[in-house]
Amino acid sequence: MYDYFIFKRNEKDDPLLFEDKNLYSIKYANNKKNILMLQLLFNFTSPQYFAQDWISIVLAWLNKNIEYIGKDDFYTKFESFLEDFDKDLAKIRLSSNISIIEFINKKLIDLTETITDFNLTNLEKKLNKGTSTQHYWFYKLDYLLWKDYKKYWKKENNSIKILENVKIDNFRLKRLNSIEHIQPQNPEQNCKDWNNDEFNIDNFGNLALISNHMNSTLTNQCFDTKKKDIEKQLSKGTIESLKMLLVYSKYDKWTPENCKDHQEEMIGILKNSIIKTD
Repeated sequence: MYDYFIFKRNEKDDPLLFEDKNLYSIKYANNKKNILMLQLLFNFTSPQYFAQDWISIVLAWLNKNIEYIGKDDFYTKFESFLEDFDKDLAKIRLSSNISIIEFINKKLIDLTETITDFNLTNLEKKLNKGTSTQHYWFYKLDYLLWKDYKKYWKKENNSIKILENVKIDNFRLKRLNSIEHIQPQNPEQNCKDWNNDEFNIDNFGNLALISNHMNSTLTNQCFDTKKKDIEKQLSKGTIESLKMLLVYSKYDKWTPENCKDHQEEMIGILKNSIIKTD
């Protein structure tokens, strides 16, 4: 089951699942793409990267549900289990009563184990920490934006023309390690400084998780200049952050008001994903 239901990487470092040559044209393609993305989310945010404890939970569920493999509703059940598991991992990060490792050990004994004691009001405080914000929340948000991308990217709202040639559906989570301030911490002289505004640049609305290389490229540039660099990146078919892409495709200017609007929308998406019941 490990060889078939846990993602692997090919010689190009592309993540593959189910050993399918074409994940996009096969039966249950949407379920399988979601399953792959959820596993990538677990992979990149595991508290013990080399241990990857989430795999034990997935294999335990597969072993318990082996009779459903091959049936029409199997992939729906599999995806639903992974979604619920991630909800619990999000809730743990909003709780001080249990660690992720403790929860995984309990869940290995009883797969119905779930998290009920958490404080959703802690979310915004945990997100507004600048470069200290947990990377998990960026990954989770990008997964949610990808899953419902048609809802968030509407042609009439796009200000980046090249976005028409970008297939957001093909986006995959990747290992990223640098938190970018869209409004720079030390802006160039020709940029509008937010120092006199009430909105803190370390708030979640102004942040995005990207690569070290891309962050070095953007540095302290103004919004319009950064936008041109994002367009160059898109022309090469590369998307690092859907959260940041949404900012540059939705807003012509980056003001404290627009940043606050974006923050409220993104936090709303995260909150709804945690408390949503199917």
